[in-house]
Order: sequence, then C-alpha cells, then structure tokens
Amino acid sequence: MFEIYYNCAVNDPFERKQDYETNPRRVALEIIIKQFPQHPQTLPLLRDKAENDTDEEVRKFAQQKLAELEK
Repeated sequence: MFEIYYNCAVNDPFERKQDYETNPRRVALEIIIKQFPQHPQTLPLLRDKAENDTDEEVRKFAQQKLAELEK
C-alpha cells in the first residue's frame, strides 16, 4: 500500500482551482505519515514535498509535519 500512496504523493497532477479543494497529494502524505511513519522513504518524501511541491498548502503541511517528526 505504501507504494500506491507514495506514487500519488509524488505524481498526482492536481492543480488547485478553488480554495476548498483538497489536494490528493496532501491526503496521500497524511496517510503515509499516519500509517507508515517508520518507512525509510517517509522523511525523504516529506522533505521533498516541503521544498518542492507545486501547491503551497501541501508545502506548508509537509513543513509542519516534518518539524513535528524531527523533534
């Protein structure tokens, strides 16, 4: 299952058109953090999304979760 969520977090082409829309990349990140916190690719994925995601909300979410996990 990790691979499915990882693929969505990395490759989903979602572009926000309305403020209320939920980005599938963010949903995939939430699931990965909750279900696979110890997976070796979780932190590298969060770091990448925190710096490089095209959606500002996903970047902010990843930055927040990364800060929480690295305490």
